[in-house]
Amino acid sequence: MKNILHILAALAAVLTLFSCQKDHSWVDDSDPVLSYNQILGSWQLSVWNGNDMTGSDTWCYLELKSDREIEEMVFRLYQNLSTAEPVDRTGIFELEYDEDLRCNLVSGRYDHEYGFWADDYIVRLLDKDTMEWRPLKSSSEDVSIYRRIDSIPE
Repeated sequence: MKNILHILAALAAVLTLFSCQKDHSWVDDSDPVLSYNQILGSWQLSVWNGNDMTGSDTWCYLELKSDREIEEMVFRLYQNLSTAEPVDRTGIFELEYDEDLRCNLVSGRYDHEYGFWADDYIVRLLDKDTMEWRPLKSSSEDVSIYRRIDSIPE
């Protein structure tokens, strides 16, 4: 009788172990952590708020680079989106990964009297030459798609 109880106990233990399955229903949808090297370079705005900017009279160029002299990451934004004359803005920016939101955020400050950017931006690389910026707090429809270019035209 003891042998039967031992066999039943061992059988119950084996069945318990094999009945456990891993839960594969959870999918990690967090963005991969970006480095500065992945986003540094010259970029041209190609889609703005769902509108294709290719061949448009309005344009926007963004240059992101490292300035070793001041040990900061600097940007140059050259555009005519909201003005008749081209506007050239410069400043510094930071890239960080927000653990709570599980995304990459870019924030910045303009040089001189312009102050901080109106919003921080969620940044995603769609591929190595395409970058998406979405405002963190503003309308989710305000999406900017940038394509990497060799250099900003004069």
